[in-house]
Amino acid sequence: MACGAASGIDRRADEDQWSHLGGTACGKFGNNLAAHRIGDERRADQTLSFDPRAQRNGKLTDARLPRQPRAFSLAREIRHEHREGVRECSRERKHVRTRHAEPVDEYDRRALSNDDGVHARPHDVAPDALHNECFWFAGQFADIRHFGRPSRPHARRASSDRGDAGLDSVRFRSADVVKKVIVAAPRGFCAGVVRAVETVERALSRYGPPVYVRHQIVHNSHVVRDLERRGAVFVDSEEDVPEGAVLVLAAHGVAPTVYSKADSRSLRTIDATCPLVTKVHGEARRFADEGYRVILIGHAGHDEVAGTMGQAPEATVLIETASQARALELRETERIAFVTQTTLSVDETAEIVAVLRARFPSIVGPRKEDICYATTNRQKAVKGLLGQVDVVLVVGSRESSNSNRLVETARAAGVAAYLVEDRNQLEERWFDGLETVGITAGASTPEQLVQGVLAWFRARRVTDIRSSAASDEDVSFKLPRELVAPPARRASLALT
Repeated sequence: MACGAASGIDRRADEDQWSHLGGTACGKFGNNLAAHRIGDERRADQTLSFDPRAQRNGKLTDARLPRQPRAFSLAREIRHEHREGVRECSRERKHVRTRHAEPVDEYDRRALSNDDGVHARPHDVAPDALHNECFWFAGQFADIRHFGRPSRPHARRASSDRGDAGLDSVRFRSADVVKKVIVAAPRGFCAGVVRAVETVERALSRYGPPVYVRHQIVHNSHVVRDLERRGAVFVDSEEDVPEGAVLVLAAHGVAPTVYSKADSRSLRTIDATCPLVTKVHGEARRFADEGYRVILIGHAGHDEVAGTMGQAPEATVLIETASQARALELRETERIAFVTQTTLSVDETAEIVAVLRARFPSIVGPRKEDICYATTNRQKAVKGLLGQVDVVLVVGSRESSNSNRLVETARAAGVAAYLVEDRNQLEERWFDGLETVGITAGASTPEQLVQGVLAWFRARRVTDIRSSAASDEDVSFKLPRELVAPPARRASLALT
């Protein structure tokens, strides 16, 4: 059947309601569909709108969508009932290109609420449900947007009198988002984070919920929410914990006063401080005990800095930048030492230390640098990407110091970089005109969040996804001794 003029569709003056496709409209695009004006078919980004009141057997009807509309059922109806008509339309317009959508993984297959106010993100409707001959229009199929309320104020509401949401628009793009994705290695969890998260999990298993955790166990909201679902309760202070309860101290470390307050409340305290942070604490105390003025290089307000400052508060002074190091006023007769936060920029810290050594030639530092192996390795991996990519994505939380340093590492070399919590914060406009994307993750970022970002690119037909050359990380830390020894309560019950 050849495609003729729009059969059964009233051509209305309002261009936002009805129009025909490039001068003609196919009368066989299926139940509940009507084509919105496209205009120039060769535009890179075009939109089609649909209304549930559309043609059925050549006549307008008040056909209602299912109570819980899904792209799957709509696509199936279109495909089976009107495939031949659409094919005929495509043959008549030979310049129209055909493109199939790539399948999407299970991460994208989620039920959409029938709540009138719910908006789906671009990847919430799996484009593989609309594959094959479903859509043969000018441009290439990219993804489905706005399943529910229209995104533009002038767009017509696509719903029946029962309040069912309709498919407002389908977007088409003329090209893939990017051509290549390179994933940095190593990335993600370090040994200290693994130890801290496992500490909370073991405490929940051994003592049962609730297990209280002082501050975020690591700086990642996904990790925190997951542990909350299992029964962890995150508090701002040890004073917020009921007497006699189990308290886990976060990986960033705490001041000695926290232990004292916890003991006064008879809390069963489990210390999940990263051993590399504990090393810095020991250095600060040792320098202070030996009469040194201790310069701490770190970021004010960070949990780790608060814990290190608390080791010897009277003897410690905090600086954050090279300019502050130049302006620091200390007596020349003072014995001066320095320690650093473990998650700093390697390059910026080296610059600050160089300034301090130039100003105070007799200054002493740690026997081994305080910046941890994971921070150093991840920054090195990002530097290895910079000559190959146009933009860098860092998967991590804004509270994460090491994640922010990865962004700064890329930007310092003139490469654009973005910090995202997960795939939901990605924006296609970031990649306009770019070919290659580099991806890494902070030391407190779970690997599944990185895989979610990769799925976002795969859903947009990016198939060239490769990993950079990896450097081995074989570091591991033992769990706190409270979780290694058999619990006393269970042992006593066994004896009875």
